[in-house]
Amino acid sequence: DDTAAAAAAVGYLADMGHKKIAVIGGEREYSDTGRLRYAGVLRALTQRGIVFDADRYYKTAHYCFDEGYTALDIKDVLT
Repeated sequence: DDTAAAAAAVGYLADMGHKKIAVIGGEREYSDTGRLRYAGVLRALTQRGIVFDADRYYKTAHYCFDEGYTALDIKDVLT
């Protein structure tokens, strides 16, 4: 269950006190998996009162190691 898994992972991070959680995921417009996982991210954060800035903290990559590794420019997240 992609939605529940994403919600559990992000919920755990939020419960540990993290507020700025970056997500590398699939293209939400074209990928059912990406859309379901994104829904889980939003559900977990919304339940905890955390507003998610997708423009800043959601990066798109195809499902392979190399793209996932390079998808996130860490300077965007740390500033």
